[in-house]
Amino acid sequence: MDKQERIFGLIEAQSKSGESVRSFATRHGVSIQTWYNWRRKYLAARPQHEFKEIVLEGSGKPDRIPKLELQLPCGTHIKIY
Repeated sequence: MDKQERIFGLIEAQSKSGESVRSFATRHGVSIQTWYNWRRKYLAARPQHEFKEIVLEGSGKPDRIPKLELQLPCGTHIKIY
């Protein structure tokens, strides 16, 4: 495992831990300035948005009430059942 993979793993672990950055970084021997420099690189390296494919089946309206309904500013309605 190279240094970048190790640091990126620590960044992910800290975000899931609920522990403060200062405490987590200090415990792992990383200065705060170095931590935030690596965090910037980590955020730049990962995708900003992830999309999921939605496959529509059938042609009629569902006979259920949607669990979530969104109306976008452009007027498009999205219903999730």
